[in-house]
Amino acid sequence: MGDCAKWADRSKSVLPTGHRISNLPVNFFGDYRSNQATYLSVIMKFFWFSILAIAVAAAGAIAQTEKQLEQGRALAQALDLERPNWLYADKDVCPADLYETRDQLDLISNDDCAADQELCFRLCKGGNGMACLRIAYVVQASEGVPNSVDRPDQALFQRACSLGAAEGCTNAAAGLRNVLRDDDLPSTPCIAQSFEIACEQEGQWGCFMHAQEMILGEGRNQDLEGSIEVLGKVCALGNDARACEYANNWLEYLEEVEREDGSFDNIRID
Repeated sequence: MGDCAKWADRSKSVLPTGHRISNLPVNFFGDYRSNQATYLSVIMKFFWFSILAIAVAAAGAIAQTEKQLEQGRALAQALDLERPNWLYADKDVCPADLYETRDQLDLISNDDCAADQELCFRLCKGGNGMACLRIAYVVQASEGVPNSVDRPDQALFQRACSLGAAEGCTNAAAGLRNVLRDDDLPSTPCIAQSFEIACEQEGQWGCFMHAQEMILGEGRNQDLEGSIEVLGKVCALGNDARACEYANNWLEYLEEVEREDGSFDNIRID
């Protein structure tokens, strides 16, 4: 799975009233009690795909043979060792600042990229954003190098983002989110801005992550009413069932809060 989904899978939320919100996405929020102020504390261990496969991208999950995984690990380790400038030059730039709108030529599918990683990598090096996104999924799935902001799949997602593949921005931001400490997140607008840009380009996971940042108030002002509008778009933007399920879980909870209290005045992020 990708960094986005991993984040959602590992998230734990606690209501100080004693009602635990845990084990996403099953029973995402637990019971709501309207006669008590609701404190929503979400301990986000960003995952979400370390990025393979959904990172947001969830949409990008790729079934690979063991041989293909071995090839992916070899590529990841070679890139981690060589750190070519064309790939790593922008490694410290916020994905939101890298993104440029470009017409996307989808020259290779996920499965074909996994089957012919050399071709997929050449297409990426040659400037095809979607190929960079595909080969990043392949490299991520191989888990060939330790988790860090400098790992090769992170650099490939950054390149995909810079070449106009919006879900590359989502995955790059998700990967960054996964290695930051929770205390650093409120002062990190880059991540929230990157998810917002991906959502503006109608990325399914980008919109889910953008809505979740609106709910948590990480890197931006909290906007629960606005998040409902964004969450309502997620299912129509792609075919990833998990992104849709996570969005519906948030919607169910927020709509119950609003229905019981008539507003969001009693909900806050601890």
